[in-house]
Order: sequence, then C-alpha cells, then structure tokens
Amino acid sequence: MNVPEDDPKKAIENRPTSTRLASSLLLLLLLATPAVYGSYRLFAPFLPAMTWALAFAVLAHPFHQRLTARVKNVNLSAAISVVLVASALIGLTAMVSERLARQAVQAAHMWDAGEIHRRLPFLDGLNLQGGVNEIFARLPDLIRSSAGALSQLPTSMFCLFFFLRDGEKSLEYLRSWLPLSAPEIEELGRRVNDILSATLFGKIAIAAIQGLLGLLMFLWLGLPAPILWALIMSVFALVPFVGTPIVWVPAAFYFYLQGEIGKAIFMGLWGLLVVSSIDNILYPFLVGARMQLHPLVTFIGVVGGLGWFGACGLILGPLILATTAGLLEVCRKRVSAFVEASQ
Repeated sequence: MNVPEDDPKKAIENRPTSTRLASSLLLLLLLATPAVYGSYRLFAPFLPAMTWALAFAVLAHPFHQRLTARVKNVNLSAAISVVLVASALIGLTAMVSERLARQAVQAAHMWDAGEIHRRLPFLDGLNLQGGVNEIFARLPDLIRSSAGALSQLPTSMFCLFFFLRDGEKSLEYLRSWLPLSAPEIEELGRRVNDILSATLFGKIAIAAIQGLLGLLMFLWLGLPAPILWALIMSVFALVPFVGTPIVWVPAAFYFYLQGEIGKAIFMGLWGLLVVSSIDNILYPFLVGARMQLHPLVTFIGVVGGLGWFGACGLILGPLILATTAGLLEVCRKRVSAFVEASQ
C-alpha cells in the first residue's frame, strides 16, 4: 500500500525525471516570455539601424576579411572598415545632395524669370500657390523624418563595428541555442547567407542596370552631365519609395522646357516602361532564384516587408520568408525520416 508523501518537496523529488524537467522548462518559459517581450520592446527602436548595419556588414565582409588578415588587431581592423563604409556613404550623399541642390536653384531662377510660365502656359491655371503652401506645411514633418534617418547612421556604424568584430563569436553562440544538428545548422546558415547576399547584391546589380539604361538614353538624347545623372539614378534606385523617377522625371521636364517635346515624351516613356519597370521584373527572379523561393513569394516578402518594417523591410521581409522556408524544410526532412524509421 502506497502511503502519500506528507512532504511536498519529497513528492516533487520522487516524480520521474522527465516530468520534473518538463515542469521546470515550462516554468522557465513562463518567466522568460515577458522578459523576451520586454527585450524586444527595448530593441525595436534600434531595429532599422541594426538591419542596415547587418546589410553593410555583408557588403563589407569580403574586404574586412582581407583587412583582418593584414591587421591582426580585431578592434583596429573593424574600426578601419567602419570608417571606410561611413566615408563612402557620406561622400555619395554629399555628391547627390549637392547636385540636386544646384538643379533646384536653377529651377528657382527659371521660375523667377518667368521662363517656366512661357514654356508651360497651362501652369497659370493651376493653384500653384496652394501647392507651395502645402509643401511648406509638410516641411517640418519632412525635416523630422530626415533627421530621424540621419540619426540612425551613427547607431548603424556603432552596430557595424561589433558585427564585424564579433560576428563569428555571435554566430557560434546562436548555433549553440538552435535545436538542430550540425548539417542542419550549416544548411540553414547557408540559406540565410544566400538571402542577405542575394537581396543586397541583387538590388545593387539591378540599380546598376537601371543606371546604365538611363545613361544610354541620356547620351542619346544629349542630356548634360549624363554620367553623373546616371550615377545619381543608380543611387536613388536603392532608396525605397523614391527610386529612379526622381531623376528621369526632371530630365523629361528639362527637355520639355527646352522645347524638345519629342525627347521629353521619349524620356518619359523610357523611364516609365523600361527603367522603372525592370526592377519589378528582374528582382524576384534574381533574388528568388538565389533564395530558392518562387518569384511571387519573393515579391510578397519585399512588398510586405516594406509595409511592415519600412525601408529595412527590403532586407527583413525576404530574410523572414526564406528562414521560415529553411526551418520548414528541416521539419519536413525530420518527419520523412521518422516515417521511414517507423515503417
């Protein structure tokens, strides 16, 4: 006859080991859930900066590897890589901003001189003053959003330093937590690396193609400084929600002001039907093939990511989808192996 234990502590100790382990794990999960959520809330404001830092780390990784082989001090090599990445970003931003500011000043002079009204008389019937007032009303919001984007740059560079310096150690730590075998971890890591590489280098390749297409048309139509404008077009092709129209629309407008209506129409059609559209055509195929995802799934990942995370969703969207696909593939293989072993 079994006598019930009067001591609750001894009763717990007499339970089977698996039961005690399951109970402790469940308790730990219950305690960890609010802690993990709180950590997420702390990290959420830094997610865009960390995402771009990850993107820069992938782009700078080949150079950083060669630099680390020469410079043995890991802190110094990471600092040099960060300085070079930041210098390139600031230099490109300054060049593009200076050119756009110059064109804006030129357009303002043409407006003051009445040249635009002479060439485009239909503007007289439009409520331009109301449009100008609307722009100025939205200017504070634009300045705040731009300042917010600029404020992310130091944080991105700060994160980039540690991503480059401690990247391998962080990956080893992450692998130790994954309930996966070594081949499964290797396969998932390869997939994630392919995602980031395909997303970044695929986007850069398409931006270069768009710049080249713009350059060919600029040269043929005789636009001033065609190489510079093609470079600016490639840079803006990488910017979500902006893209190449910020270059080819003013270019078409320029030809119209010069009285070259045919060139203006041709520039507009080329920009709309070829330059801007090629991104939607090539990106799902270039990136989806590397990520082993259907082009439609890749497209949904990019668009959905942009809607959910903003600009950094360009990277996070495909990354989430492809990682999910990798984990589901691991589950499928395990289930198949279990079924075969059971037969």
